[in-house]
Amino acid sequence: MNMKRTIGMVMAMTVCSAFAADISLVNAGFEDVKDGRPIGWKMPKSNWRVARGEGHNGNSGLVWESSEPLKKRAICTQRVKAEAGKRYVVSAMIRTENFDCARGAKACIQFLDASGKGLPGGLYPRGVKARTCDWCKCDGITTAPDGTAAAIISLAVLPGASGKVVFDDVRLESADRPPVLYVFSSAYRDVAKDGKVTFNAYLNLPNGTSNAKVEFVYQNAAGETCRKSAPIRLDNNERYASATVDVADLAMGAQDVRCVVTGADGKELGAASFMFSRVAELPKRRVEIDAQGRCRVNGKPFFPIGMYSNFLDENDAAKYATGPFNAVVVYGISKPENLKVFEKHGIMYLATLKNEIPGKSHATQRGIRTQAESDAFFRGQIALLKNCPNLLGWYVCDEAPLSELAARRHLYDIYRAEDADHPCWAVMDKLDGLREWMSICDVIGADPYPVPTRPMSQLADFCRAENAATCGARPFWNVPQNFNWGWYGGRPGLKKEDIPFPTDAQLKFFNWMHIAAGANGLLGYTFSPFCMKKYAKYNAYARHWKSICDAYADVKRLSDVLLADPFAVTGGAFDTPVRAWRKDGKVYVLACNAKAETADVTVRLGGSGWRIAAVELGDAASVRAEKDGIVFSLPTCGFTMVKMERNEK
Repeated sequence: MNMKRTIGMVMAMTVCSAFAADISLVNAGFEDVKDGRPIGWKMPKSNWRVARGEGHNGNSGLVWESSEPLKKRAICTQRVKAEAGKRYVVSAMIRTENFDCARGAKACIQFLDASGKGLPGGLYPRGVKARTCDWCKCDGITTAPDGTAAAIISLAVLPGASGKVVFDDVRLESADRPPVLYVFSSAYRDVAKDGKVTFNAYLNLPNGTSNAKVEFVYQNAAGETCRKSAPIRLDNNERYASATVDVADLAMGAQDVRCVVTGADGKELGAASFMFSRVAELPKRRVEIDAQGRCRVNGKPFFPIGMYSNFLDENDAAKYATGPFNAVVVYGISKPENLKVFEKHGIMYLATLKNEIPGKSHATQRGIRTQAESDAFFRGQIALLKNCPNLLGWYVCDEAPLSELAARRHLYDIYRAEDADHPCWAVMDKLDGLREWMSICDVIGADPYPVPTRPMSQLADFCRAENAATCGARPFWNVPQNFNWGWYGGRPGLKKEDIPFPTDAQLKFFNWMHIAAGANGLLGYTFSPFCMKKYAKYNAYARHWKSICDAYADVKRLSDVLLADPFAVTGGAFDTPVRAWRKDGKVYVLACNAKAETADVTVRLGGSGWRIAAVELGDAASVRAEKDGIVFSLPTCGFTMVKMERNEK
């Protein structure tokens, strides 16, 4: 591993490595007990107890135990003071014995206003689900919303649980972020041969900072130190700075590019750096991301169209291959033979490699205790799969808490050092901290699942946040909803049997909304033997599988357009996104409407004399050409793509 590069990256991201002092929790280790109850905690009478010698390191621990499945959530709580706008880390050590609960045991935080009313947000991590697991750390980071006056720390065991859980060493800390969060370039893996490159920095300027100055410091081709000023910009309430330079003006070879922020008084507020390389020839990679954010496999553009799955046998894989898919995401630690099941069908494979972090349950169950053991495990798995011809990339993070950011950034260094041929893809389900996750991957993803309880604008919110987080320098492969929430325990206020599968129209809209907002790949959730068998039971699988395939068929049909060069247009908004491509002299314009009402979307192509050559998607009645563009009239969940050409003179 390039140690110089690693040091630079560590400087660029310290959000989780330096917490402030613990916020006072009373009796966080459950050592103080009165009348059998832990002082400072509100503990239910049934199924809970404090036990000497059961805790972490042999001290006292808080025990929940039941031989019967739990009907309602069981929680032990403590109320503390909290402040709006601050970031908090909550954590607890957890051990399980003969534990049975698909939803796990966890440490949570909920924020309250001054009247004691609950506020949106909070933190509810996945927790520990392993049946029998030695001490694992459950933790997460979240930001207190406006109006926060207090918080409730909860140690929770969720419905359906039986067995034994022990909690100990509960902590609440404030998480301070540096003024410069992360620095990176627009070049894939920060390597470029020619053209232009943009340096980007995510900023977290202290409140009250004004007239701050941002500069990127680098060595030019003559070996001189240059300082390039960059204006501070605001996008989706996130501050960043960008500066573009000619690659030919940079020193040949690897160098630290440093971002420095100074205040109006000239004093340095913060700095961070990263390693950038100018090369005479770009490395040849099996899979990479080009300057337009497109995936390339063996040099050819590739638009990933796929679904998540568990391991599939030959019959299941053959069924999957009947769909319009060229890729698959498979959970679990893969072996070369798993990839071969899909190789014969021409399907690329995203291998999951993400969970064996020291202190987490997956690592503990594998006997991984130290960082060195974890590193060796990841290097071994990468070496095992990296030469498989149909490996598309690594699935490196799935909705992880921000508290894992430093550990996952360390893993990203390992991926880059051990495998130059395949990109890393991470998927997030929260907008808070999305841009920090850019430091652990080459491609980001989001998985908003709106049906049945969320508005379609949720898709627009996530895509808008992705665009802001990437600064246009990273692609995103998104995860459309291809499942029924009733499969996974339902939604608040709804019975499982009352929850609908997305309609055919919604399935298609999900895909095109993600694409219009910028996605360069779609990997839907989910296709697996579990879900197939569940729906076979209800005689609905065949119908849903056909609906899913139909939804992706048009994406496959138009994939050559989606891989063409982008064409700049103006118009649209974050909830009515537009996107355009130029292919064979024609311009293809896509527009979608995530609003709850009909919307007119005007798109300007520049120049005059444009006419509609064909309607590729949607209703021809929804569009009309103008001299310099086109107007779309789209109902809610409407989408249309038209092929435009200029009138011949």
